[in-house]
Amino acid sequence: GHSYRHLKYLILKILKGQRIWDGPVDRARAMKHVELLHKECNKGMFQDFKEDLVVDYLLAGPPEEAALIAELYEQKYDKSLKAALKEKCGKKFHLALVALLVPPEEFLAMRLEKAMKGFGTDEKVLVRILGGLDHASK
Repeated sequence: GHSYRHLKYLILKILKGQRIWDGPVDRARAMKHVELLHKECNKGMFQDFKEDLVVDYLLAGPPEEAALIAELYEQKYDKSLKAALKEKCGKKFHLALVALLVPPEEFLAMRLEKAMKGFGTDEKVLVRILGGLDHASK
């Protein structure tokens, strides 16, 4: 469906090796992408929010550059990029974008906290996260 088209685009770009994992952080490119992301996030209700462009901006550099984009966005616009994207994206796609903006450890901690927060624990999420960690560590 429509809600997974952008998630599929993100996953395929990574699987096809189109994510830069190593290399220098390009601060000028990061600043340019902050501007472009702000422009996308501030589109009105009847303007087309281009999720594919957001993915391209966040995958253009190494993971440290995506984290820098999030930091610069918040410094410049006094609002986190995570919050700005949440207003525009579906739940699962937003979660995938957040995973690009923070270090893996922080993302796992965030997911674990959410699974255990409040009344009751989401055991399925805990098993998925912790089970995945077990396989990754072998």
